[in-house]
Amino acid sequence: MTGRSMKDWDAAAMDWSSQLTAGYDRVREEYNWPAFEAMIGLVTGLEVVDLGCGDGDVTRRLARSGATVTGIDPSEQMIAVARALTQSGDIHYEVVPQEAPFAGLPNSSTDLVVSFMGVMSMRDLTPIAVGAARVLRPGGRLALALLHPCFSHSGMAWRKNNDGSILLELSRYATVSDVPGSITFQTTRENDGSSFAVSRQERTLSSVLTPFLSENLHLTSFEEPQPSAEAVETNRHLRRWRDVAPAFLHLEFKR
Repeated sequence: MTGRSMKDWDAAAMDWSSQLTAGYDRVREEYNWPAFEAMIGLVTGLEVVDLGCGDGDVTRRLARSGATVTGIDPSEQMIAVARALTQSGDIHYEVVPQEAPFAGLPNSSTDLVVSFMGVMSMRDLTPIAVGAARVLRPGGRLALALLHPCFSHSGMAWRKNNDGSILLELSRYATVSDVPGSITFQTTRENDGSSFAVSRQERTLSSVLTPFLSENLHLTSFEEPQPSAEAVETNRHLRRWRDVAPAFLHLEFKR
C-alpha cells in the first residue's frame, strides 16, 4: 500500500468491517467472490497466505473451507479488527511492512497466496511478485482479484444510447496514478449514512501482469468474470457488468 492508502484503511477499518459483516456489499457476495472462489478451487489441507486480508473476511472463508491461513496486511487497525472477529485456531494474522509484505515467511512454505481486492491499494507490485515467488512451494499458486484495469477506471463514465442501451466510455487509460474514491454499497445502509474514502493505484493491464511474469510466475488463468444469471435477476445493478464490460479481473499464476 501507499502511505496514504494505509492511513485510509486504518481510518476505515471499523466502518468497512461493519458494512461488510452486515452484507451490504452485494457485488462482492453475488458476483466477485463466487467467481474468485470457483477459480481457486478446493483449498482443503492447503497452507494459504491471504495478502491484504483486511478484516479477515476472506481469511475466515478459506479457513472454513479447510485451509490453514495466515492473513497479512500493512494496516494495524485492519489486523486488530480481524483478530477480534476470529476464533479459529487455523488462522494467524500479522501486520507486515508495505514494502516487503512476505518478509516474515519462510522460503517455499506456502501452497497458495491469495489477494482478494488487495493489490489496488499497493503502489508497487514488484515486492508482491518477488515475495510470492519466494514463499510459494514448487507448483504453488498465486491468485489475484482486482478491479479490471481496462474498465474500472477513474476515466470511465456510463452513457445511455438513444435506444436506451448502456455503453461505457473510457479516457486516460494509460494514466498510472493514485486515485481517491469512496466506498459505496448497493443496499440501503441502516446507519447514519456515513461514508469513507480510500485511494487505489490505477494501472494498465500490462503493468499488472509484467511484475509477476518477470519472476517466472506462469499465468495459468485469466478470467474476466460475468455475474451469473441468478445474480443479475436479483440485482439489476449487475446487468451492465454482464452486458457491457466486466468489473473485475481474476488472475492465477503458478510457480
